[in-house]
Amino acid sequence: YLLDNLPANVGVWYDIGHGELLNRMGFALDWAAILNKYAARLWGIHFHDVIGLNDHYIPGTGTADFSIVKQYLRYQPICTLELYDINPEDGILAGINYLSKLFS
Repeated sequence: YLLDNLPANVGVWYDIGHGELLNRMGFALDWAAILNKYAARLWGIHFHDVIGLNDHYIPGTGTADFSIVKQYLRYQPICTLELYDINPEDGILAGINYLSKLFS
């Protein structure tokens, strides 16, 4: 991997939705192995859900597997929502609650 050849102060930002889309498009990447290998270099996580081959939906409204990152949250990465701007505020709050319950 590219990261193997970079200084230790270069980190990883994992995007759950895009990782899910890559797998659905046939790339079959082993994200668990990649996250495990670079766990100490995990700086952040983008959260957004996926429906079919479309992403940037509110967490909990699609079929992305968010549990893949649960064990890596102990490294306290920055967590962000990466959503379409058309998502309603109450839906976004529901998505935040969904993730809070999932990872509590």
